[in-house]
Amino acid sequence: MKFYALTPSRLTKKIAVFSLMIAGSLCAQAMLPTPEPEMSNPSNAQNAAVMQQGQSANKLISKTVAALVSIDAKGQPALKPIDGNTHLTKGNVIEYHSYFTNNSSDRLRKMDITMSIPEQLKLVGKVSPENAYATVDGQSYNIMPLRAVINGQMQDVPLEFYKNLRWTIEGLGPNETAVVKYRAVVR
Repeated sequence: MKFYALTPSRLTKKIAVFSLMIAGSLCAQAMLPTPEPEMSNPSNAQNAAVMQQGQSANKLISKTVAALVSIDAKGQPALKPIDGNTHLTKGNVIEYHSYFTNNSSDRLRKMDITMSIPEQLKLVGKVSPENAYATVDGQSYNIMPLRAVINGQMQDVPLEFYKNLRWTIEGLGPNETAVVKYRAVVR
């Protein structure tokens, strides 16, 4: 595992930077950037061939959508698709869904899917599937929740420091679709 310890001075600097970001962007009229999923680590030559075919002949299709999470009249969570007219403010919760459809006649095996968390957002959980890996440095991925020594004690790393999430899709048969998702709040 490769984690850095958050010393009081390092944590204070991070909080100050985040406070400035929040003060400077209390409201966003346009849609936040939608993270593009990255597919990697095909487990064998057949997967690599299918992925390459998918890039040129749409054999493997991916789509990412974002929705604003709100509460309906019955007190239940509701998702409203985000578009260019959506007014976002600090504290809004957004749910990202990425869909991966295998349009080939071959089965894909052991594929890693990585999604970034835009800087304007802070991960709040609701990660699905739950067996996700995460990183704070963009390089070292470990199973969630991430843990590190913070102020001399082993603790969970606050979700606000997560940069990317990664899932391993063990198998995706012909015409099957896999879905990964997470929720984040506007800083």
